[in-house]
Amino acid sequence: MSTIFVLGDIHGCLDKITPLLYRAGLVDRRLAWTGGDATLCLLGDYVDRGLDSIPVLDLIMRLQREAAGAGGRVLALLGNHDLMLSIVSKVPDALAGTKRPFRQQWTLNGGIEKDLERLRPEHVAWIDTLPSMMLVAGRLLIHADATFYRDYGASVDEVNASITAVIQGGDPAALALLDERFAQRMAFRNGASAIEAASRMLQTYGGQQILHGHTPISKAQGGPPAEVTSALRYANGLCVNCDSGMYLGGPGFLHVLPDDAPLA
Repeated sequence: MSTIFVLGDIHGCLDKITPLLYRAGLVDRRLAWTGGDATLCLLGDYVDRGLDSIPVLDLIMRLQREAAGAGGRVLALLGNHDLMLSIVSKVPDALAGTKRPFRQQWTLNGGIEKDLERLRPEHVAWIDTLPSMMLVAGRLLIHADATFYRDYGASVDEVNASITAVIQGGDPAALALLDERFAQRMAFRNGASAIEAASRMLQTYGGQQILHGHTPISKAQGGPPAEVTSALRYANGLCVNCDSGMYLGGPGFLHVLPDDAPLA
């Protein structure tokens, strides 16, 4: 079985992900794909907060093509910051769920004006077709540690199709609702009800475990971001948080599957 790597929220931190990919043997010093038949799963939020959002998009899009040519895969999910960048590129003056214009809401949440100048139509087209969830090696991969996905369908395919239709439909009210729901987090974090929520997600969409980003581990459990060097397993083993908080100062990490620890 080829190795499966999982990388959480990048947020424009190109300088942190390139050494991770190089040390894992996925790219060479020129950042060309050298991973062969390996799979790299990206959990969304490629943009905002960091300095290199557009170069990050360019790298991912190129690695997807190169990996496919070598028998590997680079799988990328939609994150809420990616969604917001797409929205701002199209309807910046429409009202977000906060009743602020989308552009104002975006900048308040780490959007960088220079990125809009560098954003090209092919970037937006790529974002607009990203799936919102996927099943890989018995794991359910989603961006947000939230249950709002159930509002968009009862299967992986249905959720992906429904959210893509909202994004491509361009209706500001529907986009505002999606963006508002995408801000939810920590649905699986504390107590029996949270564990039940994780179990229901897995029963609905399949998989034995949820892998997500969205909530930096240092914020979820406390402690300095610089000390986060591995994924956080929680909810009786049903969930794994892969958001290293790179934009907060975390060094980043690649989570490797299969994870041999038994599933609860």
